[in-house]
Amino acid sequence: VLHIKDGFGDKVTRGIPLGRGTAPVRDCVAYGYRNSIPMIVENETYFPSGLDEVKMSIDYLRSLEK
Repeated sequence: VLHIKDGFGDKVTRGIPLGRGTAPVRDCVAYGYRNSIPMIVENETYFPSGLDEVKMSIDYLRSLEK
């Protein structure tokens, strides 16, 4: 299982919605699809709210399909 989250790698900032940090999310997702690896997305900051953060991450993942 590939565990995906985004952030800045500074050990201070908690994760943020996918596509908004410096993690190579696009490459990780592509790797997961190419190799048929199940993926889990972690959202933990509730920015601006829990549901809004999840929606932003889903929208980002959908944008990668285009």
